[in-house]
Amino acid sequence: MLPIRQVQRLQNALVRGFDVIFSVGTTSVFPYIAQPVLQARHQDTLTVEINPGETQVSRYVDMKFSSGAATTLDDIWQHLSP
Repeated sequence: MLPIRQVQRLQNALVRGFDVIFSVGTTSVFPYIAQPVLQARHQDTLTVEINPGETQVSRYVDMKFSSGAATTLDDIWQHLSP
């Protein structure tokens, strides 16, 4: 569980909004992980999950990468780099 102060910082950032919400390598069992994904989904914000297994948010995300975080993030970085 995250300390209250960090959870509040996350909540403040979520109010400002994001272009994409990533859930990377977590089971998403904690509300401060699942809630941003679900909130973003309802706000038509792109949601991405990187996790080899199924999680509590897998059925709600726009894009699901069923591979390890290090490999997938490196592939994304290589694809987006000039």
